[in-house]
Amino acid sequence: HCEGVVVKHRARGAAAQRSDVLAEIVGQAPPERLVVREGPWRFEVHLTAGVNVGLFGDMRLERLRLAGIAAERRVLNLFAYTGSLSVACATGGAAHVTSVDLSEGVLAWARDNAALNDVPAERHRTVAADARRFVATAGVAAESFDLVLIDPPSFSTARDAGFAIDRDYPGLIGDACRLVAPGGLVWLASNT
Repeated sequence: HCEGVVVKHRARGAAAQRSDVLAEIVGQAPPERLVVREGPWRFEVHLTAGVNVGLFGDMRLERLRLAGIAAERRVLNLFAYTGSLSVACATGGAAHVTSVDLSEGVLAWARDNAALNDVPAERHRTVAADARRFVATAGVAAESFDLVLIDPPSFSTARDAGFAIDRDYPGLIGDACRLVAPGGLVWLASNT
């Protein structure tokens, strides 16, 4: 049965650049933080804060697919957000997962999601950095990964690290490919 519904209204045009979102709650209000189950996983979501709740339901089949191909791989997750793809890879047997996102706040959430799913801290590293800068630095350091995940926002103006998918995605893909070990994979997603 349904106890409550959160309806969010997102502005369009110039108003969409602001961070405020009108949320209407019908019925019982949810807790500030709620742990939900998706298949074998548990994820923390924030239903009333901001536009995004911390978990994109349209990626659930991809999380299953990634869990199935991650075994023994060193994984790099760019634009990791709250780490759901990282959790899928780690619980699928990845040797190690590196989650990169510009926001330390969402990376703390990613660490919490990893802990909810019993991912040992030594197998999951979080890095607060711009994805393009991280890739460039990793290339100079000759780091390599067996699976690179790239799921960027369509557009971002965050912290001097603006990103536009039509302008920046092709170059990022090319640069990230240089980090892939022989026989490795690059997994791409686009919301555009």
